[in-house]
Amino acid sequence: MRQAGERALEETARRAGRAPVEAALVLALQQSHRVRTSLGLTSEFLAALRAQTGATCVLVGHLFLYHERLALAARALRTADGVLVWADAAETAAPTPDRDWEETIARLAANLDGWRPAPAAAARAGESLLVMPARASGLEPAEGELLTACLLGELLARGRGEVLDPGLLAGQLQALGRGTASLDAPACAAVRR
Repeated sequence: MRQAGERALEETARRAGRAPVEAALVLALQQSHRVRTSLGLTSEFLAALRAQTGATCVLVGHLFLYHERLALAARALRTADGVLVWADAAETAAPTPDRDWEETIARLAANLDGWRPAPAAAARAGESLLVMPARASGLEPAEGELLTACLLGELLARGRGEVLDPGLLAGQLQALGRGTASLDAPACAAVRR
């Protein structure tokens, strides 16, 4: 499923006029920077991704199978500073055993075809908004991810200032030995550096 998802997102990026970096290179960078999940990104990883591939944005996707549903939550962030430029989610019925999973995943990713970075003019100078990864209390983890992607997409569409990627925020807090349960002033100051 992971490879089918990667191929589908690569094709979606191509249709949006982007030149995707080879998945094997990104995976090697993830391994060398010990990035195990997209909710554990670090500014060092983003800098290495930018330096070694020339990528100015990274498209992060989560593919979920839950309650006979197949869902994709995706977000794009700048490699220079971890600020989100786009987020969205889509879901469909999970394929039955006689249906092609790869085809279903490709159709699901095609629902995200309209991805375009939010206009820079929408951001208010000097404003940043920190959005913590959603906790799935009473929900499936997939539902928390999908809700987060929809919330992020709405914040970007409404021009609510710069939104720091929740995965980068969580990764920075982990690197500081802090969790995401409480975000105090010292943690905010450390993340902003």
